[in-house]
Amino acid sequence: SAISFGHNVHLNSHQDDDFSYSNLSIQNANEQEYTLNAVSVQNFTFSSRGVAVPVRPGDLLIFNPQRHHCISSRCRMDDDIYVTSLYIKTKVVGGNDNSVPLTREEIKLGLMYSENLKHNSK
Repeated sequence: SAISFGHNVHLNSHQDDDFSYSNLSIQNANEQEYTLNAVSVQNFTFSSRGVAVPVRPGDLLIFNPQRHHCISSRCRMDDDIYVTSLYIKTKVVGGNDNSVPLTREEIKLGLMYSENLKHNSK
């Protein structure tokens, strides 16, 4: 997994080869308290879909990074914006080689996990 930080950043529309959903959170250093009535500070857009999501400080956006997406410039230049994004790169998962067989320990742990799920679902 990876984490990235940006300060007063904007990004062009792009796609990422991430393994699963990614998430994004925006913080405004000028705000003391985040409320549901806060105004948006940036827009997160899905350009191929023609959709823009206004993002307020403290919002958490979970999205599919394999769809075209971007983060706009700040809505107000006086805002001091920090963007945090969490994601898992596909190349990291499984060492980028799904043909590698599981080790005995991995098989054992997988069986233990399955048994635990069965036991707890009763």
